[in-house]
Amino acid sequence: MDRRAVRERADALRDAFLVPPDGPNLQVLEADGAEHLAGAEKGIDVLLLDAFDRRGYAPSLASREFLAQAKAKLAGSGVLLANLAGDEETRAGLVGMAMDVFHDQVIVFPVREDDNHVLIAFKDPNFEPNWRRLHNAAKELRAKYGLDFPVFVDKIERAAKAGLARREAEHGR
Repeated sequence: MDRRAVRERADALRDAFLVPPDGPNLQVLEADGAEHLAGAEKGIDVLLLDAFDRRGYAPSLASREFLAQAKAKLAGSGVLLANLAGDEETRAGLVGMAMDVFHDQVIVFPVREDDNHVLIAFKDPNFEPNWRRLHNAAKELRAKYGLDFPVFVDKIERAAKAGLARREAEHGR
């Protein structure tokens, strides 16, 4: 696929998913994630992975080494978010690796509408979600954008308190 076709596809996806334009606080890349991260500067606030190829989760990103590199590149309070579609065994293995690398500072929750899961890993070893503050922020975001953020925060809180990440990791061992 030539560069123009890649750019057109990326623009169409950006429009379809309502992704804002790149700016000083956001950069969307279509690249090999492992290669890009290797050359990236430290201090990333949020690293969002949707790392699939035709066969499932991209092998270069499904490793302890990649997760360790991602953690090293995150800012002190940085967060890794990863979409975990695919088979249960692969997902459980990835969750287990993330739990090890991020010292159990991981939340996993299902997205039943899409038949996948989302993993959130926190670099800060002392991170503790302030659920009340998150619920209040979700209500403000719902008022501003018309999206049901409170339901999303409820889902994350329930999964965190139920220890879904730990159960997923144990399932993979």
